[in-house]
Amino acid sequence: MGRNALWAVLAPGFWLSFGAVAAIFFSVHGRPANDPTWRAKLRDAVRVQWVVTIALVPLTVVLFQQVSLVSPLANAIAIPLVSLLVTPLSLLAACFVAFPEPLATIAVPPLALAHWLMALLAELLQWSLQWRAASIALPAPPAWVAALAVLGAAWLLAPPGWPMRWAGAVWLMPLFVWPAQRPEAGELWVTALDVGQGSALVIETLGQVLIYDSGPRYSPQADAGSRIVLPYLRTRGIERIDILVLSHLDSDHSGGAASLLGVLDVRAVWTSIEPGHPLLANAGSVQRCRAGTTSIFGSLELRVLHPTDAEYALPERNTNARSCVIEARVGAWRLLLTGDLPAAQELDLVARTSDLHTTLLTAPHHGSRSSSSDPFVRATAPTWVVVQAGYRNRFGHPDPVVLARYRAVGAELIRTDFAGATQWRFARDGRQLMRRQRVDGARYWHNQPGLGTRSGSPMEADKGSQREGVDFESSSPRD
Repeated sequence: MGRNALWAVLAPGFWLSFGAVAAIFFSVHGRPANDPTWRAKLRDAVRVQWVVTIALVPLTVVLFQQVSLVSPLANAIAIPLVSLLVTPLSLLAACFVAFPEPLATIAVPPLALAHWLMALLAELLQWSLQWRAASIALPAPPAWVAALAVLGAAWLLAPPGWPMRWAGAVWLMPLFVWPAQRPEAGELWVTALDVGQGSALVIETLGQVLIYDSGPRYSPQADAGSRIVLPYLRTRGIERIDILVLSHLDSDHSGGAASLLGVLDVRAVWTSIEPGHPLLANAGSVQRCRAGTTSIFGSLELRVLHPTDAEYALPERNTNARSCVIEARVGAWRLLLTGDLPAAQELDLVARTSDLHTTLLTAPHHGSRSSSSDPFVRATAPTWVVVQAGYRNRFGHPDPVVLARYRAVGAELIRTDFAGATQWRFARDGRQLMRRQRVDGARYWHNQPGLGTRSGSPMEADKGSQREGVDFESSSPRD
């Protein structure tokens, strides 16, 4: 109980609630008593909404990397509805609930009405969130910019008599114009997100962003696209995606696609999913992955290695066999993205591709024994191998035999179930910088992965730590 109360101060709701109340008290201090007329009360209500909106701008940017533009309207409806109707109705019902029948039945109508009002409010708020202009996405600011914005908001909302209140707006400006960190010319940044048992990677170069897979769908109401990929992109200030690659239809790879397509400006979708599939309803330009296709976006060179036309011609092929395999190259750096490619298709890929050697490889099918065949591992001979798998997943991914194959060719293994989200920054001068969130960003209150799982020790995630590190700014899957 005590520990929960202690760490409650880290919850966003704590800061938003107490910050809003503090801002209201601060802004009304020294103002004359309220005029009893309805115009004065309406003016005071509008002023309170203005105060809360401005005061919470720094907090919402720090916590959520966005500024809501519909919050004043939403609060103007929600606050009086809950205060004047829902709360009194609930309290009235509570007065009769403890009584025996038939008095207890008196509580049913007010509770039903309160429930109906809350459901109506939820529908209204959800509708307002669908507007493309509902919020402004901003990159996560450095601490000093956030602190300056807090002071600016306080200065702007100071009570009457405070000198030069307009200067507060100037102090808020850096929050809106601070640039997000981006790769320089010739650099390749790769971020393997920790989405559990699934796949989602963000590839960045100077001016280009590619997302490979969108993570799993967790439930009808939640997926990795909305819970993990979008929040990460917001911290990076990314709103436009040049290419979204959906390797195949399995839900652990494409489960978050709808959330991304519904919010982001996605210029093109590359996929092996059949044309006209409902998942692609919100996609603009859709291109089917076909081996031999090449594209150049600035310094980023992309080559589709699989599937071939022959794979599409075989209706009995499962979705794994049609996984989009993409080679991304920037200068000397090579990245091989493999989806859930099975061993049979790996052997075909090795037979028809002269050079598969790569800098960073995503382990096919999360390190399953049905993939990462010995010829494929030897042909790719990766410097790094990243395995995106769920912690203690029911499939036992990655398989120890597969991990041993990669070690045998000198590859350095990174597992997101132990290392967490991991980012590589490959520089033009040959430097390789890598950061693992659960290792390099660990805090003493974080849970640590347990020892002795059948997939191996967590120390496998640390095998790549010998290279230079850097503190950067900031349905069930098929087996």
